[in-house]
Amino acid sequence: MSFLFGGPQFRKGTLSALLSLSATLVGVADEGPTADVQAAVPMTEIGASAVVWGGWLRVFARGTDGTLWQHYWDGQRWRAGSLNTQIAGAPSAVVKGPPGAQVLFVYAVDPHGALKEYFYQGGGHWYSQVIIPNNCATGPAAIVHTDGSSHVFVRTRDGLLIDARPNGPIWDTTVVAAGVNGPLSVTSYNYEMNVFYRNAGGALEHAHSVGSYWRFFTITGLGEITSATASIAQAGSQYLRVFARGANGELWQYYSTVPDRWIPGPITDGPVAGGPAAVEYGGHLRVFARGPDGHLWQHLWNGRVWEHGKLPTPPVA
Repeated sequence: MSFLFGGPQFRKGTLSALLSLSATLVGVADEGPTADVQAAVPMTEIGASAVVWGGWLRVFARGTDGTLWQHYWDGQRWRAGSLNTQIAGAPSAVVKGPPGAQVLFVYAVDPHGALKEYFYQGGGHWYSQVIIPNNCATGPAAIVHTDGSSHVFVRTRDGLLIDARPNGPIWDTTVVAAGVNGPLSVTSYNYEMNVFYRNAGGALEHAHSVGSYWRFFTITGLGEITSATASIAQAGSQYLRVFARGANGELWQYYSTVPDRWIPGPITDGPVAGGPAAVEYGGHLRVFARGPDGHLWQHLWNGRVWEHGKLPTPPVA
């Protein structure tokens, strides 16, 4: 399917209930699925997404069984569970709605190239619908912008960057850029949307909105990006931060106060095996990434140094 400026419009699909999450919860001692399907997803497509909903820290990633998994901290321990739906790569989670009535949304591309929306309002059941029926590549990025608008950015299989926006019963789509070569991340900073992705040469690209227009920067001098990215603008911080796996396999942070000036720095002194997720929780910046052992690792900034620890939940892919 080709996409044009102004874009096609896709009618929202019929809601379908997924299995109850509570029926598939596993404790910290349960290693979960053992089927190794990692070869089906390239290293550059592996990633995670982190969000706070219901007061709990939640990390979403693809499990080794190929399904969407949630890993969450319930205040006392880490737990995990599968949503029992197949996805093809890195998901993206976002919270929508006013305080007291917030809904948790997760977006992911299925193995057939359809962009799907999964949402949870409590009660133990997730629901899903199709947003774009085909031609999508993995690694979407969802955001509720500072103006209240909701956006899901997704890459097509031929490298186009698409902005999908709900408009009543349909989704409007617009082409933002071409030459996108990896999963996406998006964050709001200075009242602008900022989208990050790899280009065909492995460099980090930065697209940011200026009203109804987009400006583009190739961030040079940082070396090759070899994973999905994560981006965050912390509350009360002047810095826009981007995290990614570098050419040497280590997890790197790139931070900036202006679009074309970036300062790089390593977070780990050893390799990671996938793209990161970034979130602020408990007063600390936390970055999650798949380690060489296949498990999610948490990298926490304590204000002085980075602390590192493995999550005692099933491995991800």
